[in-house]
Amino acid sequence: TSIGESAFWWCWNLTNVVIGNSVTNIGGSAFAACSSLPNITVSLANTAYSSVDGVLFNKNGSELIQCPAGRAGSYTLPDGVTNIGGASFYGCWSLSSVIIPDSVTGIGSWPFEGCASLKSICFHGSAPVYNSYVFSMSPPTVYYRYGATGWTNIFAGCPTAIWPECMSVSVTAEGYVFEIVADENQSVTAEACTNLSSGDWETVGEPFMVPAGNRYTFADPAGAPAARRYYRVVLR
Repeated sequence: TSIGESAFWWCWNLTNVVIGNSVTNIGGSAFAACSSLPNITVSLANTAYSSVDGVLFNKNGSELIQCPAGRAGSYTLPDGVTNIGGASFYGCWSLSSVIIPDSVTGIGSWPFEGCASLKSICFHGSAPVYNSYVFSMSPPTVYYRYGATGWTNIFAGCPTAIWPECMSVSVTAEGYVFEIVADENQSVTAEACTNLSSGDWETVGEPFMVPAGNRYTFADPAGAPAARRYYRVVLR
């Protein structure tokens, strides 16, 4: 019924975990730093815990308890999560970026300890309350959305920046015209493609520096005749 604190901590060769319906208590850092573990599975009949995309949550999904350390690349927390538990990403060596929804209001202690490859974290909402130490290794850049509240130029010892995104689009005689927001003096490039599945993105115009006020108006003359054209903003 119970898995003790740090019970499988640093079990490098652990490759599979299935939590049955009888488990009602899992101690902190129980599966932390298990670098060969890609997923944690929880029985649907379990009344205390759940698993979403291989990540361990409490039953209603409001708290992220453990992201398995075998997870690599980017991870997006599901909507509805309100708290990121202590040591929840501990030892996720290959995790490169994390996207956090606006529902998150709290972060426990040491959640990103040992995330050596983590380069960026993007918050969609206001600055959350955090406990003690949050990051280690090389501190990532913490991005937040334009207009979100509570942010300063430093968060938990890490530099912050506005996440670049398009705020509005219109069609004029000049073609498609976008209003882009990003951090002041951030170097940004716009890219376009006609087919998302192809992944064939082309640079539109020259890279530009975002001026004071965090807004930049950009026009793509080639956009207007196109039946369908997709855009993205890329940090340089």
